Amino acid sequence: GLQRASEMAGPPQMPNDFLTFQDINTEAAHPIRLFCRYIDRVHIFFRFTAEEARDLIQRYLTEHPDPNNENIVGYNNKKCWPRDARMRLMKHDVNLGRAVFWDIKNRLPRSTTTIQWENSFVSVYSKDNPNLLFNMSGFECRILPKCRTTHEEFTHRDGVWNLQNEVTKERTAQCFLRVDDESLQRFHNRVRQILMASGSTTFTKIVNKWNTALIGLMTYFREAVVNTQELLDLLVKCENKIQTRIKIGLNSKMPSRFPPVVFYTP
Repeated sequence: GLQRASEMAGPPQMPNDFLTFQDINTEAAHPIRLFCRYIDRVHIFFRFTAEEARDLIQRYLTEHPDPNNENIVGYNNKKCWPRDARMRLMKHDVNLGRAVFWDIKNRLPRSTTTIQWENSFVSVYSKDNPNLLFNMSGFECRILPKCRTTHEEFTHRDGVWNLQNEVTKERTAQCFLRVDDESLQRFHNRVRQILMASGSTTFTKIVNKWNTALIGLMTYFREAVVNTQELLDLLVKCENKIQTRIKIGLNSKMPSRFPPVVFYTP
């Protein structure tokens, strides 16, 4: 409520920095630890004690009894990650995820706004689930703490960020990045739009539009692109479509007359 909101924002004379609190006691005083709203998307991070989780699940199951364990059916999961990196749908975690969603949905006034289960995802970090999954601003993120990895080893490659404790400088976790499906679709639609609108336009204009779309994608997503196989496949497919469109304009598809350098030179 308002109490927690003002604790997170800090006093008007000296507001808190983004996602920080004035002191540890204030931070730990309430289950809501982080809150971030971006236009119509809300990200909330809860930390429950075993007792708080049990109480919330109990309240939810009193309202929505589930004798046949059907809550697992239809529970959203991040299918873009490998099976062992997705959320494991254990009974306790699924019930907690649904209970948190139900609780938050009931707190929002229906006349103002509401949240849909189909478009939401509740990731539960617990003894059975070592990964914390979420997506934000076009990125799919998977946070895996060092203590939950096999032999406490780190992965060293592009598209993996090391998360560090500011005070001790110890690397405590890793965040794996991918480009989310919505951004893939948006890029694909942009390329289709370029092709549809090309008509009898010149070769240079089509190439410039393609280069702009590609540079925009790469400068925004950077190393996450390398980690997303679907996007790499899509780039090859779109590149071929653009090349074919230009070849048609040049009235020739003979490879010797169309070296790739023609395509990549602005």
